[in-house]
Amino acid sequence: MQIEPKFAPASLPAASPLLGGHAPGGGVDAAVAAHYGDPVAEQWALQVGAALTDLSHFGVVRVSGPDRLSLLTTLGSQVVTDIGASSRELLMLDASGHIAFSAGVIDRDQVAYLITDAGRAAELADYILRMRFLSRLEVEVAGDLAPVGFTLGGPLQRALAGELVWEDPWPGVCEGGASYGPAVEGAPRFAIWLAPRQKLQNAVGAALQKANTGFPLETELGYEVKEPALAGIAAWEALRIQAHRPRYGREVDARSLPHELDWLRTAVHLHKGCYCGQESVARIVNLGKPPRRLAFVSLDGSTDDLPRVGTEIKADGKKVGSLTSVARHCEDGPIGLAVVKRGAKSGRVDVGGVAGLVSEIVNSEGKADVSPTERPGAGLRGSVAGLTGGQKAGLGLA
Repeated sequence: MQIEPKFAPASLPAASPLLGGHAPGGGVDAAVAAHYGDPVAEQWALQVGAALTDLSHFGVVRVSGPDRLSLLTTLGSQVVTDIGASSRELLMLDASGHIAFSAGVIDRDQVAYLITDAGRAAELADYILRMRFLSRLEVEVAGDLAPVGFTLGGPLQRALAGELVWEDPWPGVCEGGASYGPAVEGAPRFAIWLAPRQKLQNAVGAALQKANTGFPLETELGYEVKEPALAGIAAWEALRIQAHRPRYGREVDARSLPHELDWLRTAVHLHKGCYCGQESVARIVNLGKPPRRLAFVSLDGSTDDLPRVGTEIKADGKKVGSLTSVARHCEDGPIGLAVVKRGAKSGRVDVGGVAGLVSEIVNSEGKADVSPTERPGAGLRGSVAGLTGGQKAGLGLA
């Protein structure tokens, strides 16, 4: 039976009111500004929690009703029934364990808010609605809310205290989670404020004004941040890439598994009850070897042009993966994330004619820190190998 969607099909949002005459971001980020005139200064400000980034092209789904948290826990890879005032992240998978949706989750005043990437809110809301069965809840796309990003630990966190804010758990390993590699030391903690969309310019201006105390601030490398400011999506992406943080709109394709992107850190609880795709998640944790893995790419900074997202990555003339994210970092220069074959070696690569250096994020063995040291059943296989043909037949193994 064909199920007609309740909500409008996925589409990229209209231009943000904060875009103005500034250069837009690329691809899925075309609705917001790449920068506001000084990309380097914007990164420094964002790094110390003194800048806001327009993420209003991201979507928000509002779920209300007494069964909202139990249903989200049932559908997703994370436990949210005990979320309280904290922030969580979850994935929704298909039956083969491939990533269908990702969302940051907060719950306030008996309402859950799910923050998802650009163009995904309507489809996510429709999916939850179709899966609710007898659950007592209501679902809607929260078009009245506009996501705005910042980093924790600075003046904007203090200015936005008491607002609707999701605090990204990355790069920590949450309860029930697992990691496929070390976290980046000193990586910023990201957060997203759900601002009123109809008064977005006024709300952002008021937040920046409220945060304007205790300036100038100084970064670790001695750069002076004079006042709170807007930072474009280019600054946000540069810090995200440097933190090895996967993003649905960039790193995910139809074949993506959570393990490949180190997303078990924050979005998967390995000990929760049954959910779609759980068997695949458990199997890969136990047996290892997801087919691909997330890698970090350092790029030659001698040219002004960056390779495009989607550019093939080649080693010794053979394709080993694709560039999924790219930005120019204020300290590290041109950097990117890539999804490569599990067996691809770290080292020199060619990225569309630009020299690069690939290094591990997800380890090439495909083993999580909670994976067993020996494949399950290895001892049994050894015992079976020593049996006679008649003994194997008696056990139904011949």
